[in-house]
Amino acid sequence: DIADRSAGLQIELWERGQFWDKLLGLCHLRLDQYDEQLNTGLSGVNERWITLDAELILNRQGQVARTCHPTGHSILICTHIELPSDLTEEESKEIGEKLEILHDILDKEGRQLQDITFDELNSISSIHNDQRVSFS
Repeated sequence: DIADRSAGLQIELWERGQFWDKLLGLCHLRLDQYDEQLNTGLSGVNERWITLDAELILNRQGQVARTCHPTGHSILICTHIELPSDLTEEESKEIGEKLEILHDILDKEGRQLQDITFDELNSISSIHNDQRVSFS
């Protein structure tokens, strides 16, 4: 979730090392480009390959403007755009409480199903144990 779309999104790809990590590349996505998709109703999943760069270029206000100097690395990103929710704090709290109740119900049903499954497996294994034939 990104609160300020004007700031954009910075993607970094790092290689984890034993003693230190190495930056393989980075990319800055301008999110104001996605406003057109929202306005035209094209708010779906968007996949694309992005070439990573080695350096960030800042504007006069100190914000990231773009990147430069390609590193030769690329990554496939999948973006999904949703309109922000304008819920009040009270509505958000109510939805959170309902989700907790739903989670509890699903958790209890899952445990009941798990108990039934174990009971069925035990009864099946006892049937197979009774049907064993011994050759002497």
